[in-house]
Amino acid sequence: MIRLTLLFLVTLLLGCSDKPKIKRLELSSDNHFKVALNEPIAYANVTADHIEVYIDVTISNAVLDLDKIKTDSLFTGIGSDKDIYNTFQSYTNSEEGKTLKDPKKILVSKVLDRFKHSGVNLSTKDLETYKRLSTEINELSTEYTTNIN
Repeated sequence: MIRLTLLFLVTLLLGCSDKPKIKRLELSSDNHFKVALNEPIAYANVTADHIEVYIDVTISNAVLDLDKIKTDSLFTGIGSDKDIYNTFQSYTNSEEGKTLKDPKKILVSKVLDRFKHSGVNLSTKDLETYKRLSTEINELSTEYTTNIN
């Protein structure tokens, strides 16, 4: 569970894209996890299928949310952290990681791709250059946005 939480958090921190918007998944009306904010969940009526669907919908929507997140120097730093990348890679190669099914498998694959796009496989010198250039680009983008407004 801790691994999935870490996976979810890092996934939300990484990546950006200008792909067309894809509709988010929603829980069916008979799923007891579909409640309004601050409404109690009728746990006595929850089945294993409700939980499985809830997890799949949540992870699928998290994958869609990856495309909405803007990359900046903080995210580049996290995305190029070799220790975190190696942890994810080890998990992917573990017995538990090999048994993942969609959408969890897609999520892990996207996280690993985001790490690679953030320069995790670069040499130390090239990685520092990449981080410096990414920071400069982000600062210029912020300055541009400020000047436009």
